[in-house]
Amino acid sequence: MLRLQASVPALGPFYPWLDARAAALGMNAILLARVHVVLEEVAANIAMHGYPAGIPGEISVRVDRDGDAFIAVVEDDGVAFNPTAARLPARPAQLSEAAIGGLGLGLIRGFCPDAQYLRCEGCNRLTLRFAASVRPSDAL
Repeated sequence: MLRLQASVPALGPFYPWLDARAAALGMNAILLARVHVVLEEVAANIAMHGYPAGIPGEISVRVDRDGDAFIAVVEDDGVAFNPTAARLPARPAQLSEAAIGGLGLGLIRGFCPDAQYLRCEGCNRLTLRFAASVRPSDAL
């Protein structure tokens, strides 16, 4: 399990840890790229939005294999937020109308449609299930 301070600068150890964990579990490179995107979005959103300014917090991440799937669990004790039920922002009609940001939930859901959220005893728990057999031709 990886534990990080809930701040963007503190997320640095995340990629080396995930790369080592994925190798130990036998995750293929295509799936690892998807898991990188999803977990980075989740952790960055927690760090940027999960805690009021000045309030310290912690993010814990674990990744395990369960037969033909990889399971990632992200926990924090920040503000309650259910990314599986949150409304996706409207898409702009034209690229020139697009704002920076706001795409994280769509990326998370596109790369990992099998996600469950639980709020229990003041903690957020997001469980993400990734099929181990993902291929480049698999649709998002």
